[in-house]
Amino acid sequence: MKDKEYIQKRRSFIFCPGNRPDMIPKALKSGADMVCIDLEDAIIPEHKSLSRIETILTASGENLNATINGAYLLSENRHCDMTSNIELLKPNCHIRQLVKGVVKDKSNGVFQGKFHVHRPAQHTDAEMRHDALMLSDRSKIRSKPELEIYADDVACAHGNTIGQLDEDVLFYLRQRSIPRAEAEAMLTEAFVSDVFYSLKDDQLQENILTKIRGRL
Repeated sequence: MKDKEYIQKRRSFIFCPGNRPDMIPKALKSGADMVCIDLEDAIIPEHKSLSRIETILTASGENLNATINGAYLLSENRHCDMTSNIELLKPNCHIRQLVKGVVKDKSNGVFQGKFHVHRPAQHTDAEMRHDALMLSDRSKIRSKPELEIYADDVACAHGNTIGQLDEDVLFYLRQRSIPRAEAEAMLTEAFVSDVFYSLKDDQLQENILTKIRGRL
C-alpha cells in the first residue's frame, strides 16, 4: 500500500516577541516543523488512494495571527482525512480556518478540527468552517468541528455544511451550450477556489488553482 498511501503530520509551535524566544531552539529540537508569529497555511492533499493530513499547532505566545485553510477533491474510491488540533495558550490570538471538500463516485472525505482555548487565552478570536459538496449518492462525508473553551472572554465559532450543486445554475449554464460536465467543473472550481484567494503569494495561489483545475 505504500505507493497508494500518503500520510503527512505537521507540528507547529508559535512564539511571539517577548514570549520566551529562548524556547525556539527547544521547540525545533522537539519536532516542530516551524516556529513563527504569523502563519498563513494552505493545504491540498496529494492525489492518493488513501491520504491523511494532520496539523498540530500550539500557540504559546500572545497576538498570534494564523490562517489555516485547505481543500480536498476526491473521486473513484479515494479516502482523505484532514485533521487539525489547535492549542491556544495565550491571550489575543486571531485564528481562521476554512476547509472545503468535494467528493464524487465512491470517495470518502473526513474533516476533524478542534480549537482548544485554555483559560489564559482570553480575547481569543477564532473561527472554524467546513463546507463540502457531494456529487454522487455513493460518496460519503464525515465531519466533526469541535470547540473546547475554558476562557470566558472569547469570540469563537464553528460551522459545517454539506450540499450539492445548484441544479438551477447548472440548467442556466447548459442553456448557454455549456456541457454538463464542464458546467459542473466551473461551479466546483468556484466553490473550492475561494479557500485560497487570501494567499498573499500570487504564484503559490496560481499553482494551487492549476492543480485544482487538473482534478476537475
